[in-house]
Amino acid sequence: MNSATDTGTQPQPRVTCHANFFASIFVRRQRQDAVKDSADDEVTKYLTDRSTDLFSLNTYALIKQLSVPLNTTLPASAAVE
Repeated sequence: MNSATDTGTQPQPRVTCHANFFASIFVRRQRQDAVKDSADDEVTKYLTDRSTDLFSLNTYALIKQLSVPLNTTLPASAAVE
């Protein structure tokens, strides 16, 4: 006997599993596209901003997150260690 019939529940069709799988891929892609669009917008705003003040980086979190580590020098002893 099938355990699904013993408990009185109907087994889920395999199509549902495949549909959920492809739906999850679609949702993940939409999130990635939204993040990409957000990053593109932020870069565009940063490049068109006329401010030359370093504190203007606080307005652009993604730019700041990338620029601080890339534009920070190492102490002279850190390269040797």
